[in-house]
Amino acid sequence: MRIDEGKAATILKFPSGSSSWGTDITSGPAGDLWVSDWSGVRVVNPDGSVRDIPLPKGGPRYEHLAVRASDDVWAITRDIEWSVVRHDGARWTTVRKRSQFPGRYDDNKIISLKVTREAVWVSCWNGLWRGVGNQWQKVELPDKYEGLLNLFVYRDRLVAGNHEGYFIQEGKGWKRLSWPVNARANRAVGDVGLVASPSVAGANVMLAPALGDGCTAVSDNVQGRAVHDLAVDQSGRVWVATDHSLAVLDRSGRILHQWAPGTLDGFVGEARRVVVIGAGPGNLPPAQPARTWEIIGRLEVYKSGAPLANADLELCTGSGDCVGAPFSIKATSAADGSFRFTGVPEAELQLHVRPPASEAGCGGIFTETGTSIMPARDCRAPPGAPRVCDLGTVRQCLPFEMPPPPP
Repeated sequence: MRIDEGKAATILKFPSGSSSWGTDITSGPAGDLWVSDWSGVRVVNPDGSVRDIPLPKGGPRYEHLAVRASDDVWAITRDIEWSVVRHDGARWTTVRKRSQFPGRYDDNKIISLKVTREAVWVSCWNGLWRGVGNQWQKVELPDKYEGLLNLFVYRDRLVAGNHEGYFIQEGKGWKRLSWPVNARANRAVGDVGLVASPSVAGANVMLAPALGDGCTAVSDNVQGRAVHDLAVDQSGRVWVATDHSLAVLDRSGRILHQWAPGTLDGFVGEARRVVVIGAGPGNLPPAQPARTWEIIGRLEVYKSGAPLANADLELCTGSGDCVGAPFSIKATSAADGSFRFTGVPEAELQLHVRPPASEAGCGGIFTETGTSIMPARDCRAPPGAPRVCDLGTVRQCLPFEMPPPPP
């Protein structure tokens, strides 16, 4: 989904059966957007046109995309090799494999990759490495600092660290930063001089100066339970993607705009990644009235094919339990296994099912219950009943491992 000039529009659709959890996005210096998922790598140009970047036949998914130029793109392969690869404008080539970052761990895995004008930086289980041309060397942080390192780039200088502290390049050495440490790793730093760090306590953000000491502001609470991603634009705004909203904050943490799923064209599920190019859009679209659904269906016991009656049901937003969910509603299945929920928002939802203790078909290995629901994806309204989502028969009490399909 792209937001620009006061409107939102879907510019890319994921292939059927794929998930946005496996999608990596980043911006290039020309204002283009690079997208990598299981189907390959695509580039969305500033004019909205899309071009494909071919991958090796049968190749893995590429992640941690870093773009210096259209003919100087770096990534890490998501396969057993965990290789560093580079695209030169014509083809992908393997630059270095995980075994070429030697150290304590033989089963080395790559954590992050970033590029600056002068080097390529790789963080892995065996430490931090710097590559210039064909020369790679291990880089030590001050005080024999150890641990898996998250990498960021601030004004073309590398920042490396984790929950114990962060360091930034300063000449040939390193300077310790006073970034908030009681935060999640998926933080963002903007060249405007601001670092945004998701709180571990909920869907709010800590905002602090990127360099030096300074006060840390805590943002207003954003809709949702967890922050999936952050971005800081060149106008100093912070974009926050959560499990139930997309929000824009000012530098003090005040909410400027906020959209829940169903209140913005193309926004129908969780916001999992956000990238802002330059100063970002100046004219933001208003939130539309939220769309709601009526969801109906019938529960059936997998083992016997009988209706699952008198089961306690709870439907809520998000993929975990319903504690603290922005939306939650309860019901009980009828004698024929049928159920009905009304006023359900456009969102990614989880149906939790607790069978009655007397149900013999829900014991032993037959204990898998619940299902995920996304109205925009799963719902087919019956004729003459708009905004009614009929899930049909939903099997419950499945074995923890399903048998293979028939030959």
